[in-house]
Amino acid sequence: MQELQLSTKILFEDECEKQYVVMDDGTQLLAMRSIAPKETRNGHTLLMVPGWGTLPLSWKGFIEEARKDFDFIYFETREKASSILPKKAERGGIQRLSTDLAIAIEQLDLDQDKLILVGSCMGANLIADGLAYDKYAPKESFLIGPQPKWPMPFGTRPLTRLGTRFTLTPIRPFLRYWIKKTQSDTPETAAKYIRVIDEASPRKWWYIGKPIARENYLPVYKMLKKSVVLIAEKGDKMHKAKDAQKIAKAVKHAKLITMPSNKATHSELMVYKIRDHLGFSPI
Repeated sequence: MQELQLSTKILFEDECEKQYVVMDDGTQLLAMRSIAPKETRNGHTLLMVPGWGTLPLSWKGFIEEARKDFDFIYFETREKASSILPKKAERGGIQRLSTDLAIAIEQLDLDQDKLILVGSCMGANLIADGLAYDKYAPKESFLIGPQPKWPMPFGTRPLTRLGTRFTLTPIRPFLRYWIKKTQSDTPETAAKYIRVIDEASPRKWWYIGKPIARENYLPVYKMLKKSVVLIAEKGDKMHKAKDAQKIAKAVKHAKLITMPSNKATHSELMVYKIRDHLGFSPI
């Protein structure tokens, strides 16, 4: 917990190539990219779409392991501090975010036959939306902690219709308490989530999160025609394993893998599972 409070960056952020991808509404989104060493490179690209507001630091173990043999891309969505939003940026909800990913895949000139998508929480949901509407066709997709609905404190979902960009600041203490007491399985997990709340941009969260908070994603998952790998996080209070299990039952071509915790899915253990599923040699 102390490390997450004090650290600001990981080695990947210093060593990677940074590129802003320009969307069709003028929004600029950051893609951080590294190339695997020649002697261990497997010829595939792993593109990660993290959860809402998530910092690369939260994925330190996963990123360090994945970079050993995958060309690795960490794609930051619109609500992140790195995004550059014009005044008239399109709002759109999850459909807008999956279109952003499709544009990024095209502009980064990625071979989709060798593309592996990994998404967590909201990242999983937006990847699923793009798959459902044939916006991209990767070799495989790993969806960590997928959810039928975005988790919110009880009774607050209807308030998203009334809230403004100024709503976030006064309710931050309540959100911190809600995360710490009801949504975290360990102090380390709580520290990650609370840091996201503390560093949130009120304008971006309201502008992008307002439509997302009211969406139901289960119908999107039911539309999937291509196989996906769903990752349930046992013991995770925010990304409940029962949600991933429910979605797995609704998807015809899904494989369900259960990991022991949120911490495990963010570590090198998740990369081991990905390699094993793809039939790649361990590093």
